[in-house]
Formats: sequence, C-alpha cells, structure tokens
Amino acid sequence: NSVPFNESDLHEYNKEINSYANFREHLTKFKINLLTIALSSIKLQSLSLAQLTQTLASEKCYQLSFALYLMSTRISYKGAQIAVIQTFPCAMNILSEVSNIIIKLDLIINLGC
Repeated sequence: NSVPFNESDLHEYNKEINSYANFREHLTKFKINLLTIALSSIKLQSLSLAQLTQTLASEKCYQLSFALYLMSTRISYKGAQIAVIQTFPCAMNILSEVSNIIIKLDLIINLGC
C-alpha cells in the first residue's frame, strides 16, 4: 500500500530545492562582501543567514508534514510511522522556534510597559 514513485514530483522537488539553494548562495555571497569589522555586523549577518536557512527548512517541514497527512489514508501504517518518526524532529524544531519567538515578544512587551 505504498504510494507509487512519481518522476514529475521528484523533478519539481529538485527544481524547488535548487531554487532555494541558488537564492541562499546569492544571499551568502552578498553577505560575505559586507564588512565584518564590527561585532554588530557579524551578529546581524549570522542571524539573517540562520533565519533564512531556518525559514526554508521550516517551510519544507510544513509541506512534508501536510503531504504526509494528505496521504495518510493511502499508505501503510508502518510507512506512515517511519515517516512520522523522521518528520517529528523537524516539527519539534519549528515548535521550539515559535516558542522562542513568543518568549522574546513577551519580554519586549513587558519591557515596553
């Protein structure tokens, strides 16, 4: 009861991954050319690169989880279980990041009052 391999889906997936990689590469080259003489510049550049990478990964994790949900009635229990186990750490990272953002926003709001 596994889902058949779809060549066109794989091609689209590879195209999308390459697009993300090219964008990240261009941004990285741009960031490398920025001055890194100040600590704040280094912090800003590393933070923005980390967020870009995380955003791409988070979006892909969401897409994978949603695709798994949509096919859950058409795949074997064992196949679904393996996919969930492999997707779970990704989802937990997203929840952790959302929690961190909420905590930071709460601190900012409390400091502002």
